[in-house]
Amino acid sequence: MDTMFVAVSIFLFIFTLTAILTLLSLIGKVKIQPQYQKQLFRLVILQVAAVVIGFVANTVKPSYLTRDMLISPQAWDSSYPERSWRTKARFVKKDGKVEFLATTYLVRSDSAETPLIHWHSVEPFKLTELSKEVSFRASFKWTDEAARVYPNLQYKVAKPDTGMLKLITDIGIRGSWVPDGTNENWGFMFDRTWQ
Repeated sequence: MDTMFVAVSIFLFIFTLTAILTLLSLIGKVKIQPQYQKQLFRLVILQVAAVVIGFVANTVKPSYLTRDMLISPQAWDSSYPERSWRTKARFVKKDGKVEFLATTYLVRSDSAETPLIHWHSVEPFKLTELSKEVSFRASFKWTDEAARVYPNLQYKVAKPDTGMLKLITDIGIRGSWVPDGTNENWGFMFDRTWQ
């Protein structure tokens, strides 16, 4: 039998017994001297606090970026609704490290997707087993389709830009992109909602 299960069962039995005895004494069904009644009441309050702390400790785990979390069959998704852009990203194993690959699409109302930007890590990066954040050099390149949709981008097509990509665990994965030679900072949030 699991020792944790036994310990929790004993605690719950004592908690239930203490709570019932305290309630019965408060309504006058069981006679307990006032000083013991106060002690019982304090004990019930401490037990409730212990239950809450135990519950929170077992359900709220620190979030870390792990290789298993990043490298999954399901793609990561980020959206920029003001421009109808969505980015679908994948992290793949490469030589014991991790490689970042992504494409940003223009998503039209007819569900057609036009690829606008191709992203990739400049080189595979290391990710320790319990990292809360990781930064790596990345590159992005505007596509020919992007130049057709946004003619002012024609001069940028086929000219990759590089910069730092930073990922931080949050509800999903929060991140920022800072292109080299600029003070721009593009923020984004990846989640796993888009297939």
